[in-house]
Amino acid sequence: SHAGFAVSVGVAGAPATVDFAQGLAEWQSGNWSLVGGLVNVGHLRVTSGADRFLTGTLSNRGLVVHDAGRIYLNQGTISNLGADAAQSLAGGIWQGSGGLADNWSNGQFQNTGTIRITGNYAVSVNLVNMGGVLDVDAGTLTLNATGTLGDGTFYDIADAAIVQHVAGSYAFTGRITGQREGTGKLRFNGAGISTGFGGATLDFGSGVAEWVSGNWSLANGLTNDGEFTITGGADRFFTSGSFENRGHVIHQSGRLYLNSNTIFNLAADGGQGLDGGLWEAGGGSVENWNAGVFNNTSRLNVVENSL
Repeated sequence: SHAGFAVSVGVAGAPATVDFAQGLAEWQSGNWSLVGGLVNVGHLRVTSGADRFLTGTLSNRGLVVHDAGRIYLNQGTISNLGADAAQSLAGGIWQGSGGLADNWSNGQFQNTGTIRITGNYAVSVNLVNMGGVLDVDAGTLTLNATGTLGDGTFYDIADAAIVQHVAGSYAFTGRITGQREGTGKLRFNGAGISTGFGGATLDFGSGVAEWVSGNWSLANGLTNDGEFTITGGADRFFTSGSFENRGHVIHQSGRLYLNSNTIFNLAADGGQGLDGGLWEAGGGSVENWNAGVFNNTSRLNVVENSL
């Protein structure tokens, strides 16, 4: 158990490794300066209500359970690593059931492993998720800073659980997927969303992804291959670039303004094995702000009121 004193590790380029059995190692308070880096391959618990600071890099190939208190990253990086079969290295699990990972100065949370949420947890620091899994077993994972979610990112959200992008800005690149069924929700409710170089593709099951509020800048293009619901009374913007639909968009409520943006609701392409899109309007409206276009070559279905 570590409580109340500082921990420092090595010199740059010379990381230390800790490997403790479950229940032995606890970080209760005090600050860690990990200039040389620290690698966890066993079990580490971050607990108690204290604020603590991390400088340098904490890499995880074991299990870290963060159940209370704030970790401030001060020029610090949490690197939750994916498995490396070639090197026979296990992937890390960062389990949040309380507490908060927060930014103090130039902090970053890198994930190529699994972030597992078993209670309410927030990542309020730059999140770089490059093919990692966001696994929410219970509660709510709140993302409210900045981040990049890259190709292979998978949202696995259990029934009644939520992932919410509520503030800040997040860039998507490559193919972003999630579970195919259930009542778990991915909510975009306040954060600005953009697409990185090469664009992005979203592919979520029925009822999972909801755009509630916040504006999206799609200069590099965004494609929907799954189901996507636009809901809530807020005004929102698609700015620049294009949104291509080959899945199912359900526009329930609220105004969607097109600002130098084109929506393409695309027809099937049998030669390429591509499905056609369905844009289903049950309320709300699509409106022009500046040079907006709705280009439909597939199905536009109005299920309530009139077009």
